[in-house]
Amino acid sequence: MRKYEKRISEHQDKVNNPEKHIPDWDNYSDAKKAGLIKHWNKEIRNFQKSIDNRISELKERGDYDE
Repeated sequence: MRKYEKRISEHQDKVNNPEKHIPDWDNYSDAKKAGLIKHWNKEIRNFQKSIDNRISELKERGDYDE
């Protein structure tokens, strides 16, 4: 789960500071920028879903303490 949390943090930084991760960000079209941000947000949701699924599995087994 830590790896997914790390990836979420990385992707949130990409959404908030895209020019830090893509040097020629300002040269991208608005459509391409929007597409990348949409993609990063989707990945954030996917990573969070993976975390939630693992927590559910651990709770079912009785191996999860909040």
